[in-house]
Parts: sequence; C-alpha cells; structure tokens
Amino acid sequence: MKDQRNKMRMALGLIIALGAIPLSSAMAGFLLPGYDLQVVQSGRAIPNAAVSFLTNPVWIDAAAEKPYSFTTSFTLPDANEVLFARLYLNIWGGTNEYTCRIDTAVNGAVLDVVDIGGAADANPVYDANRTCVYGSGYGTWQVAYSGVTELLSLDGAANIVDVIISDPTGQFDGRTVDVTLVTVYKDPNVNHALDYYLAEADGYMRRSPGAPGSPSERILDVNSIDVNDVLEAVYTAHYTHGTEGQFDRIYFNGTQLDGDDAAIGAMGMYGPDVLSFDVTDLLLTDSTVLYTVDQTVVGAPSESSIMAKIGLLEISRPYCREPVPGDVNGDCRVDLLDFEIMISHWLECNLEPQSACWK
Repeated sequence: MKDQRNKMRMALGLIIALGAIPLSSAMAGFLLPGYDLQVVQSGRAIPNAAVSFLTNPVWIDAAAEKPYSFTTSFTLPDANEVLFARLYLNIWGGTNEYTCRIDTAVNGAVLDVVDIGGAADANPVYDANRTCVYGSGYGTWQVAYSGVTELLSLDGAANIVDVIISDPTGQFDGRTVDVTLVTVYKDPNVNHALDYYLAEADGYMRRSPGAPGSPSERILDVNSIDVNDVLEAVYTAHYTHGTEGQFDRIYFNGTQLDGDDAAIGAMGMYGPDVLSFDVTDLLLTDSTVLYTVDQTVVGAPSESSIMAKIGLLEISRPYCREPVPGDVNGDCRVDLLDFEIMISHWLECNLEPQSACWK
C-alpha cells in the first residue's frame, strides 16, 4: 500500500511538472463575504438507501513543506452500490490574493485539476455535476469534487485520497483543515427509503463584520420536503474553525439545536466540527436552518469567525416492497380506506358501449 501511494504521488508530481495530461479544470469561485449554504444535490424515496458522512481532520500545526502533500483514507459501510459521492477539501490559503494548483487522486484515479486563482476568479459554484470551489475574502477555500462516485471501493478496503497543493511562488499556505467524503449508497439490509438534501458553501460568519465583510449569520433553505410518513429526520452540520468558549448557535425552523456553543473545534486545532441532530419533530415542507454568531443573540463572547461548510438533511420513511392486491389508493396497505373507495364507486362501469357492462 505504501508503494502504491508513493507511485501515486510521483504520478501527480509528473502531472504538475509537465502539464501533459488533458484534464478538465475548475477555477475558484470567489466572493468576498463567502457563500451562503445552498442545496446542490437531492434524492427522494430511494429504497434501501442510506448516507455516509465521513470527515478526516488533517491540519498540521507547523509550517508545511512546499509543495504541500498528504494522504488520507476512508472505509465505506458495506453496500451494493454507490449512487452519489462528493469529496470536499477545506484549505487555508493565507490571503485571498494567493493562488495555487491542487492535484487530487482517489484510488489512483486523478480528479479534476483545480486552479485557485485568488480574488480574480469567479467560476463554478452550486453544481453537483462539476467540481466547484468556494472562496471568501479571508483566504479560506472549499473544493467540492465531482467524478468520485465510480472510483470508490465497497469491498471493505480503504479508499485512498492523495493531494498535492503547489504554488511556484511559495505564497499559498496549502495546509488543509479536513477532507470529507459524503456518499449515498444502497444496501438491501437498509429497510427504509431515503430522502436527502446536500448543501455546500463557504459560509463565513464573523462576530464583527468587516468592510464589506461577512455576515454574522447564514441561512439554508430546504424546500418542498415531503413531511408525511417520516420515520426519522437527521440534520448534519459541518463547521470549520470553531473555538470552545466562543458562542454560536444553530436553529432548525426556529428551534435551537444543541447548546450555546455548538462548534468547539472538537477534532483539534483549526479542526472541523461535525454535529448531527434529530429534527424529526421539527420538519416543515419548507424548512430553514439558521447559523449565527450574532453576539446580541448568542451572548458574549461569540465566535470571532467560523464557517458553515456542509449541511445534510436525511429523511427515512417506509417504502412499498411490492404492490398488494386490493390496494386501491396505492398506499401499500389494504384497509378501510380502500373499502370506502370501492364502495363509493360500486356498480360504476365505464365500458363502451354501456350495454356491455352487465352482460
């Protein structure tokens, strides 16, 4: 396995040096105050399906050698098929002016080359079919990779992620806070249907917004949710740069989740927080998630700066294994409702000619 990783790094190094392999390029999407969370991918009523949300903190508290490179891995749950996957890198650049190139491979397959172009670039965001980049005015970047679904192993083996971040000027920092892999998969042992809504952004929030600065709150809207026959609903929030003792809150449809200090850097210095909440009883057809560090709301001291990076709403519900004879209304049950429908239409006949109805 070590030899395989070394070969992969050598291959990525050759790509950087020669630029000879034609890969699609994704330029950075830059917005000075950062981006609001927005749903980029969703699915409904998927039988025998579930979601895996895996985060590896990879920050190093030391100067990084250039080019900066690292390897991490993810082992997925037992499954028959991956339906969708999105791979995220959360990277510190230093300032919004610095640029770099990012070369990433999953299990030896090279993903889109990402050129972070600093404040001058404004390219793909909010598109799950493309590799997107979200940058704010404070030197932080989130890369969201497409093209991962078909590369993942489901046989219990580790899925290897190799990353090289290079900048010929040596200015771009490149140290990475975390790598997160979100997958939607099918497993016959999962005995429910799945609805899911995946949101992403660089949702920068600041206690004292600069000029023009970042807001002190971020809102995610999840619309057109089917709130009927819900077994369980869970919302997962991914943050970076939370600090214990600096306050922040998260609300789901006006109800506060967790306490007054949700993000605390639980995975180490500059590390992420990944928090999951049961929101089964809070669901609305059009639901809203509010993140805030507004000191007039959360108390002092609030978080000086924090980012809401990824949001995931999972809803499990019953599904119909196979049609039931006599199920008139299609709810996978034969009960009095079906009998009432049948009685209300007793002796109706739509045959033409009508004389053929009761022969």
